[in-house]
Amino acid sequence: MARKRRVSEIVEAVRECERLNDEGSSWGYKLFAGLEAELTPGERRRANRVLERLGLSTFQGEASALGS
Repeated sequence: MARKRRVSEIVEAVRECERLNDEGSSWGYKLFAGLEAELTPGERRRANRVLERLGLSTFQGEASALGS
């Protein structure tokens, strides 16, 4: 149960990062990079599967995915 909640929190945070990025704020990129740095490899893999299905930015070992 905690794993699902964790992925949903990551998805929510990525949506907020994309919203900030779309508004032209550099904070979107900075928050995305910070979030990515906090994730374990397992969390990143699980989150990427969900993020990809939702059409959101995925983690690629660096924050370059935001806005792509």
